[in-house]
Amino acid sequence: MKKSLITIFLSLIVLIVGAIHACAQESSDANQTLTDAHPAQNSSGTDYSLKKGDVELGVWGGFSPDSTTWIGKTSNRRLALLAFRAGRVMGSKKNFSFEYTIDAAYARLVQPSETVVFQGSTPNTFIITSSGPDANGFGLSPIGLKFIFRRHERVKPFVQTTGGFLIFDRAVPYDAARKFNFTFDVGGGVQIFSKSRHAVMIGYKFHHFSNGGTRTVNPGVDSHVIYAGFSIFR
Repeated sequence: MKKSLITIFLSLIVLIVGAIHACAQESSDANQTLTDAHPAQNSSGTDYSLKKGDVELGVWGGFSPDSTTWIGKTSNRRLALLAFRAGRVMGSKKNFSFEYTIDAAYARLVQPSETVVFQGSTPNTFIITSSGPDANGFGLSPIGLKFIFRRHERVKPFVQTTGGFLIFDRAVPYDAARKFNFTFDVGGGVQIFSKSRHAVMIGYKFHHFSNGGTRTVNPGVDSHVIYAGFSIFR
């Protein structure tokens, strides 16, 4: 699990560096410069375009009613997230923009009181551990990669992935695990813009957290988070 998380984080960094380089090359093109200087307008005459240098400030919140066992192995967990977002459009091509984002998040993990047994680090050894009560956490996702499509239109679909960490007030999802957990998520949604360049957002993300193998007990938690938010673009 630890090697898998390291691979994921490195892959995210490579994607961000590559996308920034590609968008920088594109923004230096004369035709793209002309497009950014005179952004396209829709049939109503309103400019909803996103271009290099635009800044996003927003807030979003979401909830997962249960946990699955795709990567993590812990079931019967509910996760609530509330986050503040800052982002900057790093570049644009004809029909999409690339944005770098940072999220600062509060998390609440709702979990049952139960006792389980895990295999220890050596043969014929076992670890008895328990979970509960619910846990609260705070964290940061400093690695955010967001691709926004139909960048000139009012309704903009997007796909996004982020990576970071959460620190809970108790070891989760079991006492023999850790308070500190790595996170990553991947998902998408839509942002609907107003004439004042405010936007409401609705989306879905597959969210995973675990201690990355820094403890023998590392079951991890997978969540399917449905979320909504509001942003201001300047």
